[in-house]
Amino acid sequence: LPDGFYSLIVSDDFLRIKKLYNKFLNNPVEVDYSAIYRINDKGQNIVWVKEEIRVQKNISGEIESYLGFIQNISEFKKLESLLLNENEDLLQLNKSKDKFISILSHDLRAPFTSILGFTEILMNEPDLTQNEKNEYLNYIHESSQNQLQLINYLLDWSRLQTGRMKIESERIHALTIVFNCIASLTANAIRENIDIKVNIPDNIFIKADEKLITQVITNLLSN
Repeated sequence: LPDGFYSLIVSDDFLRIKKLYNKFLNNPVEVDYSAIYRINDKGQNIVWVKEEIRVQKNISGEIESYLGFIQNISEFKKLESLLLNENEDLLQLNKSKDKFISILSHDLRAPFTSILGFTEILMNEPDLTQNEKNEYLNYIHESSQNQLQLINYLLDWSRLQTGRMKIESERIHALTIVFNCIASLTANAIRENIDIKVNIPDNIFIKADEKLITQVITNLLSN
């Protein structure tokens, strides 16, 4: 490297490149040199370059001939950076997917333990009272409905992701939507001794897809 050229190298790369080049010069048998680094052009813009050198050395290790060129690889480095960022995004997306599947598997699996347990009791305990049978059957029925609802939510989510579901936004009366959602959960709330209170002004309207917003509110209330 000519001494004047050192001044063009970006400071963060300077020591690394100088050390690499001196190592090449001091190696009596090394004849090929290659390095990638950044320089400042006339407008003080950063340019990525790749420098390649081939030399001929005598038996004493001294350079007798020198051939080298520098190539602007800024576009390549830009594409490389984009690919690295996209790869990182894909890795994060994959982690999120794995976490989602883990949570989903738990939510789908957990209720079946109880459902199977109550089913075995009904099958193997002939002395159960009618009230006990009805209680167990109601639990199985409710749990099955909840699982079906969850699966329906997942199917809707999948349709949204693949563009197979169209969102049709409209002006909706917020209080009416919430009351409709509560009505479908009233029986469960009474059994669990839960008092649901609504504090929404009558004059609030929202713009949303009625079916989807109903599913969201119902799911939140169910949890």
